[in-house]
Amino acid sequence: TTLFRSVSFMVGPYFALPLNKLTIEVRVLGGVTNTTTPDMIFQAINKPGGTDPISISKFVQTSGNATAFGFDAGLGIKYALINHLGLVLRGDYFYSKPNLTFDNIGRQNNTGRVVSSYNQPIEGINATFGVCYFF
Repeated sequence: TTLFRSVSFMVGPYFALPLNKLTIEVRVLGGVTNTTTPDMIFQAINKPGGTDPISISKFVQTSGNATAFGFDAGLGIKYALINHLGLVLRGDYFYSKPNLTFDNIGRQNNTGRVVSSYNQPIEGINATFGVCYFF
């Protein structure tokens, strides 16, 4: 199984503004994010040309691992339906920019693009809708 993994530990302020049955929630979190990529096996097929025969080669791009700053900002609303029971709707935005590096093992030729590092942002949006219980 090929797994890309990102694990974060974040802390930050959380604000809740109660307005009768409706509560508006805001949070801003920052912390450490660790990202890991899997080992990936590639196969290059070199088409024949002139006197060169077809050739097939396999190579491995090793797993990359990097730790970087990450942040998450979220906004939510809760609505009380009855005593202790309500609905919740939340949205979050996540961002991190790890500097991953890789080794390419077994690469026999320089055709195509060789990727040995990756320094692009990892970002995402998460939406949640559910039922909540108030204590």
